[in-house]
Amino acid sequence: MCYTSLGLNIARRLVRKLFKTFIRNEIMYIETIKKLCCLFDRGELTLTTIHTKLDGNIEEGYLLCSSCTRIYPIIRGIPIMSPDEYREFELEKPLLERWEKHLNGKTITNFRLIESNSLV
Repeated sequence: MCYTSLGLNIARRLVRKLFKTFIRNEIMYIETIKKLCCLFDRGELTLTTIHTKLDGNIEEGYLLCSSCTRIYPIIRGIPIMSPDEYREFELEKPLLERWEKHLNGKTITNFRLIESNSLV
């Protein structure tokens, strides 16, 4: 196992422990959103829901920082809020491609949601 994979596993376990009081049965509850902020600049996070359960709780979606436009995916009810150095874009890429229609013509670069026409 490489160090990057080891770091990802540690980050995943940490995220699971941090949110175990908010998340039950791998579903993210909407009231949890109010308690979260961006890890880097403490910016407010806005929610885009991709898939919810019948009871209205979030199963898939993403959180977007209003300040730095960093994107945090919610997968199987768990927000992936790891620092950039512990995230691997190639692992998240298939998921983001599947969500492309929900990105409103924007693209993801360095874990940030940006306008497609602003790419250099």
